[in-house]
Amino acid sequence: MRHWKTVLSLTACAMLSAGSAVAQAEHEHHHHHDMAAAGAATAPAAVPPLEIQMPRDGDTVGQQVAVVLKTPADLDGMTMSAAKIGVHLHIEIAGMALMPTRQQLIDLGSNNYLYLFDLPAKPGRNTIRLYWSDAQHRTLESTVRSITVTVKP
Repeated sequence: MRHWKTVLSLTACAMLSAGSAVAQAEHEHHHHHDMAAAGAATAPAAVPPLEIQMPRDGDTVGQQVAVVLKTPADLDGMTMSAAKIGVHLHIEIAGMALMPTRQQLIDLGSNNYLYLFDLPAKPGRNTIRLYWSDAQHRTLESTVRSITVTVKP
């Protein structure tokens, strides 16, 4: 576990030190939508598994939230940067679904990826959800993984 914390800390520090110009550039290429528009869909039989590695359910985190996820999926074809959008990754916090591009997912090795939210989280209890959606952004309910964290003010 110490290795993960070191990697996460170093990566987050490096990303944060890049400055607001990088944050603005990321925001311009960032895809998101309000969950009110989404529906549910049935998962295809061969959807790759997803796991939230960090943070852990019940953890207390800062307002700049990062998630380490694990999946054997080909993220070049299953994110918003794919040549043809089909089943793709969603990461949700505070009712806002974020659809990272492959370039926004930092490869940590062994099918683990770090995603740093570009939106600050609201203080208090927040649910983080990780799941696949179909091309119409309907949640594949059987793939939903969720944790609850407390965001420090």
